[in-house]
Amino acid sequence: MKLAAKPQASATDLEREKKNTMNLRHQVSGSARSLGLSATALATFLLVAQPAPADVTTYTSSAEFFAALGGKTLVIEDYESYDLDMTIPPGTKLMGVTYTSWPTAFGGLIGDDFANIDTRSLYLERNGDPGQGDGDFFFPGDTFSVAFDTPVTAIGMFFNVVPGAGEFMFIETPVGTTATGGFEPDMGTFFFAGLISDESFGTATIGSTLSAPSGWNADNLVFAPIPAPAALALFGAAGLFIRRRRR
Repeated sequence: MKLAAKPQASATDLEREKKNTMNLRHQVSGSARSLGLSATALATFLLVAQPAPADVTTYTSSAEFFAALGGKTLVIEDYESYDLDMTIPPGTKLMGVTYTSWPTAFGGLIGDDFANIDTRSLYLERNGDPGQGDGDFFFPGDTFSVAFDTPVTAIGMFFNVVPGAGEFMFIETPVGTTATGGFEPDMGTFFFAGLISDESFGTATIGSTLSAPSGWNADNLVFAPIPAPAALALFGAAGLFIRRRRR
C-alpha cells in the first residue's frame, strides 16, 4: 500500500502560523504587564500557582495513627450494633458510609466465624447463603469501595490475616495509598493500615493484592470527617469521639 505524501505548507500557511505565534506572544506579554510582571516572571508565577500534592502520612501502627489524630473528630464503625449474618448489598449506607461495591453481587456480611476485635466484624457473602460458615471471607485480590457522606482527612482499618500476609493489605484513596507492613500484627491477629492527609477526600478502596497468601476479614473502619461549623462551635478544639456500640 502506498502512503500519501505529507502536503507541503504554502507560503500563506507559514505566514499565518507566524502571525498566530506573534499574537500569542503579545497576549502573554500583555497579561504580564497587567500584573506588573515580566513574561518570565509570569511563567514562574503560573508554575508556582499549580496545586501542590496532598501531604499524606501513612501508618501501620494503630497507636501511632490515633496519637497523630489527637483531638480530631473520629468515627469508628466496629460492626457490633448490627445483627449477626446481616448482609450489606452494594449501595447500603451505614453510619455515614455508603458501601458502593463488593467483589460479589451479594455484598458484605456481618460475621463472627473468625477472629474479631470484639464479637463480630466485616466479611464477604460469597454464595447468597449467609450464616452457614461456608467460606464467607475475602480472598486474595478482593476489594470493596466506600463513599463518605462528609469529606474526611483520615482513614484506617484492621485486617485479620495470617502472619506474613500483612504487607499485602491496602487502602487506596484519591490523595494516596497506605498498606499494612511487616510480619508482626498490630493487635492480636490484626494488621493495621492508616492514612492522614492535609487534603480531604470522599472515597476509598480497601482490599488485598493478588499476591496475598491468605484470605481475610476486616474490622473497625476508622475515619475523621471534617466537622460542620456547628459541630466545631459545639465541641470546640477537643473534638468528638464517636463509637458505634452494640445494642
